[in-house]
Amino acid sequence: VSTQSTGSSGINAEYGGDKSTRALGYEDYYTLVFVVSTFPVELSQILAKHTKSVPKKFIRHFKTFYNLSDFVAVILFMVGFVIKSRLEAESIDKYNLNIFSEYHQYRLIASMCFAFYCFRFIQMFEINSKIGPKLFMIKRMSIDLFFFLFLLMVFTMTYSIASEALLYPFNDEPLGDTIFAAVKRAYLNVFGDINPDGMDDKLISGHCNNNTYNSTFNYINNVAVAAIFQEKLDDEGISNCTGITIDLIKDTVVGSTNYYITFGLLCLYLLFVNIMLINLLIAIFSNTYADSEAKSGIIYKTQRAEVILEFKERPWLPNPLSLFYFVLLAAHKLLDKCVCRKKLYRSQIKKVNRQNASFNAFRASLIEAECVTIYLRRKKMMSASTTVLLEQLQLKFMGLQNTVERVEKQIKKSVGNPPPKCVSPTVELESGCTKDDRPPHRFARVSPYAGNGEIERAAVPDDRVSWSVFHEWYDPLDYTSDAVESTDTDDMESIQFNTVHETTKLDRTSLYKPYDVIDGDPINPCGRTGIKGRGCLKLWGPNKFAVTIITRWARPGTGNVFSIKNKQVIEVLLVRNDKTPTFTLPKMQVDAMIEDKHHKLVVKSTCFDYEDVSAVESANVDKLIDKAFAEKSTHIYEGYFDDSVNTDNAWLEVQVTSILLEGAFSTTPPAKGKDVEETAWTMLNKKALVRQNDAWLLKTACNKLRCYNPWKGEVLL
Repeated sequence: VSTQSTGSSGINAEYGGDKSTRALGYEDYYTLVFVVSTFPVELSQILAKHTKSVPKKFIRHFKTFYNLSDFVAVILFMVGFVIKSRLEAESIDKYNLNIFSEYHQYRLIASMCFAFYCFRFIQMFEINSKIGPKLFMIKRMSIDLFFFLFLLMVFTMTYSIASEALLYPFNDEPLGDTIFAAVKRAYLNVFGDINPDGMDDKLISGHCNNNTYNSTFNYINNVAVAAIFQEKLDDEGISNCTGITIDLIKDTVVGSTNYYITFGLLCLYLLFVNIMLINLLIAIFSNTYADSEAKSGIIYKTQRAEVILEFKERPWLPNPLSLFYFVLLAAHKLLDKCVCRKKLYRSQIKKVNRQNASFNAFRASLIEAECVTIYLRRKKMMSASTTVLLEQLQLKFMGLQNTVERVEKQIKKSVGNPPPKCVSPTVELESGCTKDDRPPHRFARVSPYAGNGEIERAAVPDDRVSWSVFHEWYDPLDYTSDAVESTDTDDMESIQFNTVHETTKLDRTSLYKPYDVIDGDPINPCGRTGIKGRGCLKLWGPNKFAVTIITRWARPGTGNVFSIKNKQVIEVLLVRNDKTPTFTLPKMQVDAMIEDKHHKLVVKSTCFDYEDVSAVESANVDKLIDKAFAEKSTHIYEGYFDDSVNTDNAWLEVQVTSILLEGAFSTTPPAKGKDVEETAWTMLNKKALVRQNDAWLLKTACNKLRCYNPWKGEVLL
């Protein structure tokens, strides 16, 4: 005791005495003025709440975390300031660490106040479109973590109390210290701080060194442990315990039994907490992140609107200069009330009405902007679904027409008409698609014509599609769009069909099979379409496209590959431009023989804005694409493509290749090309809304990649 007293005096003498004589500095008074200036700001915000009841105004104000943080920080600062001011008038021994003096109380309160003001600083990041939604995620995850702690507390308290009772049977420390030590040890075990022996050294072993038995007994201060010492001394036949130690685990039955039981409890505790509960928390956080990320746009706009509305109610001068604003405002109010109240009464009412009207108009503009965004998004989705519905109705109408044609044919047979001759409208074809080759094209007979909504196709039943079947009423309209009239010559004699032109190197060979040319016109190898000419296609005959299906494995939420029915699910990159309201597969028209370089160019033009990058960046992109094609490319299909732009004399043919992106390349956000309006990764866990026959290509790709196929069992052309 005397040593402690002299030590404290020595420290006080070293630091200039035992009195705290430092006066409050200018920074303290400035901070006081700054904090006091927040009172009228907060009060004005409370009174500006749109409710008549004053208690409700306070309740609505303090529901916000930042307002509550302001209130707590101000209260802590005022309490700390009062305590610090008292330090100047009283004698405080701040160097005596055995007394929690007012000096140390002030330091504790000041540190907590600083922490609350730092939390308050977070609000400025809510208006950022990137960080704002992340702060919302942190709030939601904090709520999830709060409820998770209840589960963790059950396991922690169960293990800590049980292990404490088993490991420390002779513990005579206070109850509070015992519970704190037990919970601390169990909580730190979760993070890997594990003592395999389970006890502190002073409880495991008792060392008496050169002391006698009595001194050892006094040191251990426990009758049971002293008895164990005495028994060991008797066994050794000695009276001095020099070098003699005991191990409560090895030398006692109770110690060894409790140790192994505690070790088993530790294994179960770590199994449940480290593996089950921690992974449960990760899954909860992943679900919260995915849900918040899907609503990030709305969250950002809402938080930004709240910040704008909050600061709209604040004075335009910062603290502490806002005090001058409120002083002038109070003087203005008194002047209006005492001097010219009657004169300014009406103008004041008008001003208040204008302020309310402008505030309501501002809120209405925010709501209107959000509603317009939602409306445009829904309109796009409805237009896509409407297009699909119209195509389905058109197919049903074609089915009814086919039924009528079959009934008419049966009636003619019943009256004795001869069967139709298997000739073309002019001459018999040497080749052509028969019924045994493939199903009759379906989209190529949809009316009206896709390139022009006003052009109607002639009706062609399924049994009259083939050129080998005579169709006596077939007289289709000849149509070529003005937009493509100059893209190919109308001098049919100069065109070399079914070959590559010698000079221009224009490839007019078919990927499907050689087609017939009658009177200079190429004939669709898969039959009648209900319209002649080129329509909206660039070339007479086959118009070849390189279609590239860009895919990656679907990894939502946790980052693991998503599976359905033990089949991995892929995501496909779809594009949309001004000409097509629905999403389609990336493609490009090729006038020469289609090669891998054309598919690589499709990937580059779709995923990268390659025209606006440097040569070095373009070369790096080429290397990534070449590597992906060399390792993960698959040939899907090559041949005739059933599409609503096909005509009797011009049609689409495609060569389809699939590429699977992996690694960092698959997470690179696509930079849409010049002809692409929008790109989107679409997960094929369900049928994707794509243009017409692209669904058949996706179904074929899923089968070849052996992944989940949402069109399984469905008959597609």
